[in-house]
Amino acid sequence: MVTEVALLAAFLAIPSVAHLLGGAWPEPTGWALAGGAAVVLVLVDGLVKTARRRRPTTGSPS
Repeated sequence: MVTEVALLAAFLAIPSVAHLLGGAWPEPTGWALAGGAAVVLVLVDGLVKTARRRRPTTGSPS
């Protein structure tokens, strides 16, 4: 995973490579949306896990 993050940073941070690949750093709106999506993901995951814990079991699984 560290290698992938390092390559992503290099692809975006080295201007000549970023230009060649058609990439660029996200705009502030993009960063905000990505951060918001991460928060929503964690919240929904927690809600689903809480709902599953509270659901009564009805016998043994088939």
